[in-house]
Amino acid sequence: MRRYVPGADDHEGPSEYDPEVDHERLQLSAAMHCEQDERNTDRIVEQLQENGIEPPYSVLDAGCGYGTVTQSRFGDDDRFQVVAIDEAEDVLEHRPQKPP
Repeated sequence: MRRYVPGADDHEGPSEYDPEVDHERLQLSAAMHCEQDERNTDRIVEQLQENGIEPPYSVLDAGCGYGTVTQSRFGDDDRFQVVAIDEAEDVLEHRPQKPP
């Protein structure tokens, strides 16, 4: 079964984003990037608040793919209003849904 990976046709061999290739390495990388994103988000929010800008903060994720990263970073945080878009409509059909 071949999975759709945006940009995967641009090179030969497996994509670095294919979880079947190296699951542990991808999990470690994801955790590291998540921690970096949280630190960077906290710094940005501090700067916005220091400049008198109050939530909700607007976030645009252009090229969101399935939206899993966007959901994991901003999905449960009421400080952010997020718009996530992607050129591939079939990808957006599989995006994570917020619970009602």
